[in-house]
Amino acid sequence: MHSYLQPGAELTMGLDVINSTNLNYFNPGQKAEFFCLKGLFLQRLAAVQEEQRPFLNERASEGAPQEMVATPPAGGALTPGAR
Repeated sequence: MHSYLQPGAELTMGLDVINSTNLNYFNPGQKAEFFCLKGLFLQRLAAVQEEQRPFLNERASEGAPQEMVATPPAGGALTPGAR
């Protein structure tokens, strides 16, 4: 059913929803739940990106287009579409 999505796409969409939520309407306990949930999404997204790193490096050595190659920025974390 979700085969059309790239690995991590659902996590990215979920993180976008969390980031776009206006927390002004929630009490402190609910806000804490949002921050915990955001942390879980970021942790899982980082794990997916780490799993993809060997594949992306292999594709780069095979001459894949530059858009397919993920390289970590100076901070070390991967970001979608990073070059």
